[in-house]
Amino acid sequence: MSLTGFGVALVGADQHWRVVRGWENPADGGALPFKVPLAGVNVALTKYTPEELPRQLAAIAQAGFIWVRQSFYWAEIEPERGIFDFSRYDPIVAALAEQPRLRLVAVLESTPTWARRREASGHFFAPPANMEYFARFARALAARYADQIDFYQIWDEPNLNDRWGGLDPQPVEYAAMLAAAYPAIKGNDLDATVIAAGLAPTVEQGPRNLSDLTYLRALYAYGANQYFDAAAGKPYGFNSSPEDRTVDSNVLNFSRLILLREVMQQHGDGHKALWASHFGWNSLPAGWHGAPSIWGQVDSATQAAWTRAAYRRAAREWAWLGGLILQHWSPDAPADDPIHGFAVSQRAAEWFENGAFFADDALEVGLHHPTDARLRYEGAWLLGTLGADVRSADYADPNFDFSPQRLTFRFRGESLALRVRRGDYLAYLYVKIDGAPANGLPQVDGAGYLVLRSATLQPETVTLRVASGLAEGAHEAEIVPYLGNERWILAAIAVGQAPPQAPLSMSIGALLALIGVAGMAWALRQMPPNSRAQAQAVLRNYFQRMAAFFSAAVISIAGALSMALTINDLLPAALKRDSAAIAAAAAISGALYLSPHLIVTVAALITLIVLIYNRPLIGLALILFWAPFFLAPLELYLWAAPMVELSTLATLSAAILRGALAWLRGARIGRLRLNAFDWLMLALGALGCLSLLWSAERAPALRELRVIVIEPLLFYALLRALRLERREWLLLADVFLMAGAAVSLIGLYGYVTGTGGFALAEQGTRRLMSVYSSPNNLALFLGRVLPFGVALFCFAPSWFRRVGVGILTALVLLALALTQSLGAALLGVPAAVACALLLWDWRRGGVILLGIALIAVIALPVAARIPRLQGALDLSRASSLMRTQLWQASLSMIAEHPLTGVGLDQFLYLYRSRYILPSAWEEPDLSHPHNLLLDFWLRLGLGGLVAFGALQLVFWRRGLRLWRALRGDPWLSACVVGALGAMANILAHGLVDNSYFVIDLAYSFCFVVGLISSLYQAP
Repeated sequence: MSLTGFGVALVGADQHWRVVRGWENPADGGALPFKVPLAGVNVALTKYTPEELPRQLAAIAQAGFIWVRQSFYWAEIEPERGIFDFSRYDPIVAALAEQPRLRLVAVLESTPTWARRREASGHFFAPPANMEYFARFARALAARYADQIDFYQIWDEPNLNDRWGGLDPQPVEYAAMLAAAYPAIKGNDLDATVIAAGLAPTVEQGPRNLSDLTYLRALYAYGANQYFDAAAGKPYGFNSSPEDRTVDSNVLNFSRLILLREVMQQHGDGHKALWASHFGWNSLPAGWHGAPSIWGQVDSATQAAWTRAAYRRAAREWAWLGGLILQHWSPDAPADDPIHGFAVSQRAAEWFENGAFFADDALEVGLHHPTDARLRYEGAWLLGTLGADVRSADYADPNFDFSPQRLTFRFRGESLALRVRRGDYLAYLYVKIDGAPANGLPQVDGAGYLVLRSATLQPETVTLRVASGLAEGAHEAEIVPYLGNERWILAAIAVGQAPPQAPLSMSIGALLALIGVAGMAWALRQMPPNSRAQAQAVLRNYFQRMAAFFSAAVISIAGALSMALTINDLLPAALKRDSAAIAAAAAISGALYLSPHLIVTVAALITLIVLIYNRPLIGLALILFWAPFFLAPLELYLWAAPMVELSTLATLSAAILRGALAWLRGARIGRLRLNAFDWLMLALGALGCLSLLWSAERAPALRELRVIVIEPLLFYALLRALRLERREWLLLADVFLMAGAAVSLIGLYGYVTGTGGFALAEQGTRRLMSVYSSPNNLALFLGRVLPFGVALFCFAPSWFRRVGVGILTALVLLALALTQSLGAALLGVPAAVACALLLWDWRRGGVILLGIALIAVIALPVAARIPRLQGALDLSRASSLMRTQLWQASLSMIAEHPLTGVGLDQFLYLYRSRYILPSAWEEPDLSHPHNLLLDFWLRLGLGGLVAFGALQLVFWRRGLRLWRALRGDPWLSACVVGALGAMANILAHGLVDNSYFVIDLAYSFCFVVGLISSLYQAP
């Protein structure tokens, strides 16, 4: 079944690939040329009299054609060297000027007798003996018709012997022709488009005729691509339908053009158009007595149906196609020439319903330049080669209904995208489709809005989809710019058509394959025990041999390390006490920061590692203490890292090394039983790793994964694995409080002396921020330190300890007040203090809380005069308004990424480049949604939100049980109550701010969870 499923899936995949090969959706933003009309026809206008010529051109235009591809024979124009005669072609160019719908493609071919190569002197289509002769002809033609002709094609079918003077085709010679003609034309008509010769479809590989695919590859090998703006092929249908999806170098059909396109893409020319200079199906009349058709043969009805189907397919699938030029209007050939089977002059009006098939003012599938005549501009716009530019004074009202600029157009396609220029500025495009907000954009005030600020703030030109999944038929688009003056913001409009979805057989096949694999697994489980045991024995023996090989080297190295690092007996007795060891570690840490000499730094680092190895608790204490100082990296020669990161890696390494050496010495190592906390924390780490798959900005995502997800989780793992004792948890709680006090003291010193550590708020008031870059960051950290101080104070068994803890807690509380953080003052601190006091003693704690509430009410009139607190609940004020706008944008982000979120540290880039509301333009560089739940959802997806919710459920259920069980132990009760109060702060303050995804917040969160997890599971 498994093999059958794989087979079905492969067949389905092959069928799908056959259908979508060559299909390019412009809305996806790939390299594509600007769209030009498809409909065209080859003509021989020199055969008509001056009276008949206008009638024929009118009939061509009436049939719906745009392009008329006419040969300009050099042999006729310059029969004598240096004497040019355009008398046969001037009337044609003049008559075309009277038909504004028609556009001319001038084909430069043939060689006069005097200029031909000697060995091909009798051949009309001989290559010139000197390419400079051809260049002079091209220069004269372009100079004469620069105002009337924009498209020039150099030669026709140079890959065939009879179109290269009877000589074997040589791509290098044609490359030289292009190199001569291209600058000659551009020198007189800079805006001209030079098209390479239409290559005849053939499977021959020489010498007389050369495959069109081989020939084009050779042109690229000779560097000829720098001398043409578009390539050309000839997708004759022969005897097959235009829906024949066979794409094979040995098959000649309409789909063969895809192979030429793929050659262009392989050589980086996907941005150039590929023209079909000839195509069609030959239909000779009944009783034809002339030569047979070499292009296959169909009846008249099939010819009409397949021609229409070819145009439909090309319009829908081949956005890279230039003109699709039919062969032929009315050939100038003998009556018995089978080329007359292509003639459409008597049928085209009927085929295309008098032009209705081509006549549509709606933009078709493709990439369209803003200068397209079908676009309707209102207001002050400037159009040019760069696109469309807004020309107006800045206007402050972001409501698009009042904007004086507007662009409207009709289009036919399943999706719409805009190619825009973005950079380090803020501007918007409001987009409506059929009067409704564009469904691919965030929405505000009844319109979708596209942000023109780039994610990286660097200038970029990108294609951004604004709508998709649109119904079949014509649609009306409306685009209104807001700001963005003189930026040339609109570079292109892309109308897209998505290819069909993969067939059901692929899904069925994959399901069958999975069922088959599951069946094989079940069958293996049903094997006789003896057979299973034999297979397991083979694997076991293999791994044992590999383990023995590596163990021989490991044990010898481990012995030396054990002797070097197991130096408990050599350490001074004083350093075996936790307080002395931690003091020594603190002193060494200071030396690491302050030492100007590398040798001293390295010596201090080695000493610190030895201390941590002998007492891992020191490493945990250092991690906890240095977490808030993550913005001050430790410089180690060419490498710099925060001390918290260095301490984490050192402690982890020491723990692993201790365990490995103990195992090698034969000591019994107890196994850690994973609990619900552990599995949920692992789930958060796994989701963080998984989020890299859809993180657009990979570098910041990787950094956040390392420093905010992985390393804090390693700290949590160390807390769980090291099996700390009662007094060790109390010591870590003390260290956590001391870290908060140290940060507070540093900030207060700078605040009082005016030397720094504060930010200016409303009316020049100072907001304390200490070692952080923002007062709110300081408040977030101190808010989770404060409940530990309150709990340690309340549960302290002696006045001496209570005074010490009280002083540290007072420092933290004062620093918190000076941050003037509304989230801390109104949410975080009240929740944390209330939790800690009520869990300490609900009666006395309740009385204290009531007293605090009364004091707050009495002080309210005074507080109302503080500029920072004025209008705290007024949603129209800057801070509150910013959050409501941010939450609205975050919800839009979630609506577009409901399952996966956007990934780690992606919010900033997506917010400022796509989701920021126009009314929030003053503060575009926000890096998180200022809400804990939205943050987890956006960074880790719906799974992250669920895991966080489950973690909270487990935390509070088990934490409260633990609190009840430990009422007789004041020290552990203080630790548990502090942890519960800290989590209350995390949740409350997290309603309006970041509460996890900062280094110190992540470490403190893991400390709180690790404390409850370990104590709950402790015997």
